[in-house]
Amino acid sequence: VLNNICDADVLPVIRDRKSRGKLTVYELCDDLDEIPPSSPVRGFYAQPKNMLLVKRLANYCDALQFSSPELFRKYGYLNDYAVIFENQMLSIPPERPRNPKDRVIVGWGGSAGHLKDMANISERLAGWILSKRDVQLFLMGSVNIWDLFKKLPENKKKYFAPGSLEQYYDFLSRLDIGIAPLEDTPFNRARSDIKFLEYAAHGVAPVVQAAGPYLYSVRNGRTGILFTATDGLI
Repeated sequence: VLNNICDADVLPVIRDRKSRGKLTVYELCDDLDEIPPSSPVRGFYAQPKNMLLVKRLANYCDALQFSSPELFRKYGYLNDYAVIFENQMLSIPPERPRNPKDRVIVGWGGSAGHLKDMANISERLAGWILSKRDVQLFLMGSVNIWDLFKKLPENKKKYFAPGSLEQYYDFLSRLDIGIAPLEDTPFNRARSDIKFLEYAAHGVAPVVQAAGPYLYSVRNGRTGILFTATDGLI
């Protein structure tokens, strides 16, 4: 399985595998034509020759798989054998005990590509946290996103550097409420709902934007809370 691979040296490898009856599947898990400016990989995939190679590889493989319906709608034409595999959790941790606490932890963790999403809600969210004596913000991600919350004093926030998947799951286990702002952009519409699944699996109440993949998977008021504008998030 080749995940977002863009390397011409893979073409003869695929050809060799075909000759030996071995299957090769291309996995397109992002809308590479619409990567946001804040993503460190935007410059690479913005080069037409690189995107042409991605599509050539997707076509040359025996099958093409996606993680969201929007990706299938946009890129399914690249291969006669294309399918959607919606995200699943590899394992579900034990249910968290609900012990009384003297504070509520609101948190978010993710990639640098979410800079604009977080910038849209940072000022209002920081103001709300400041107004609540018992609320703190935990954040795991890029320093640029952390810097959006400079107005919060140190006792109202805690930073976690990006790490392994296991470290991210450990981070989630510390949260009470998990937020997921998501601008309505072509790239975001093609995302999967993995953040909602990860919050829910770790006993974190998901408060997610009514956009993109969350519209299909979150049952509002039952498995999570959907919001539209920032006022709704608050």
